Amino acid sequence: MTRSGILPSRLTYRLLPEPADLDAVRSLLAAYRRMLVILEEIRREHGLRANVVALIEHGYQRARDETGLPARLVTLGIRDFAQRPAGFDPEGVTSMPLDDKLFSVKGAAEIALTTLCGRRTMPYRVEGYDGPWRDLSSARLTVAGDTLTIQVGVSVTAPKEETRMPENILTRVGRIIGGLSNAAIDAVEDRNPLAVAEQALREIDAVIHEARLDLGKIKAEEHRLTARRSQLDGELSALPEKLSLALAGGREDLARAGISRQLDL
Repeated sequence: MTRSGILPSRLTYRLLPEPADLDAVRSLLAAYRRMLVILEEIRREHGLRANVVALIEHGYQRARDETGLPARLVTLGIRDFAQRPAGFDPEGVTSMPLDDKLFSVKGAAEIALTTLCGRRTMPYRVEGYDGPWRDLSSARLTVAGDTLTIQVGVSVTAPKEETRMPENILTRVGRIIGGLSNAAIDAVEDRNPLAVAEQALREIDAVIHEARLDLGKIKAEEHRLTARRSQLDGELSALPEKLSLALAGGREDLARAGISRQLDL
């Protein structure tokens, strides 16, 4: 589903792992496949279908204990498993869902990925955009032989007037400086170059002042968004314990609401 002004697309990162990094990712995939086998056994034993709440209740702790997978990957994996048809072959699975807790882009050169043996940092290159992105997870790691890729769902927002601010200011500064050059030449002939130059500098100072005000507004919005993200991260971290308490108390309705909130976050 798209919202007005937002175009969902798929961005692909091609990882460039060392042999040890590749082994770590393959071990992660093997553990993930083992989790899928466990969940399939639980689904058959209890007659479950796509019931995420019941799968978490019966399979979460067992999957964690028997595979050693990170908690986030188990939660995402259960949701991913619930979307698969009954009787699929776990050994044929070559991809895993991710989120921004399981991987992060470290600048323009490296990506950090959580594995069974801790975080592994690998170089990458951007393969480009295609799409659209239809996965339920925010990202997906795929292992194809020696090739590792991470595909991420991104939203390309049509630029608004405010986002064009830096370009507009640079254009104005360039125009003023260009005008200064021409005016200065004319002023030489008029024998009054100093007055023209002073006026041009005053205009440049006014534009710089405006740019600083706009930058201050952008910084304030950045701080607001950072604070909001911290608040949501705290809420997300507290949800697993609340889900466990709800399930232990037989409150499936609260567990469903908690899982829905977790997926939203």
